[in-house]
Amino acid sequence: MKIKSDFITNSSSSSFVIAIKKGTQLVDVEDAIREEFSNYFDESDEWELKGLQEEYETTDKETILKQFASEIFSTIKGGLDLGDWIVTSREYSNEDGGLGNFVYSYLNLKSDIIKMQGYQ
Repeated sequence: MKIKSDFITNSSSSSFVIAIKKGTQLVDVEDAIREEFSNYFDESDEWELKGLQEEYETTDKETILKQFASEIFSTIKGGLDLGDWIVTSREYSNEDGGLGNFVYSYLNLKSDIIKMQGYQ
């Protein structure tokens, strides 16, 4: 049996490394992604918005943003402690619609408190 120990992806998904600075609060993550999320929400077509709305069971942009930020923030539990940062990973696909499409297509954060970088 073969065991793959690195990221496994296909053409429509990427693994994202997520690094959150120690001491960062959920509201800080919300603020860090707000501008890109708002741009995505405003520029999305009907299919993409429907995916977000179905995934989060609401049409309210701020509610979706808060739930998504909470998902990102929760990834630090069990993450790797690297000095001032907690680092983890997660896979997203543009075929999932909704949040997966937002992260895969739009998100590449490099702020003072959170960094997300995709790798195919």
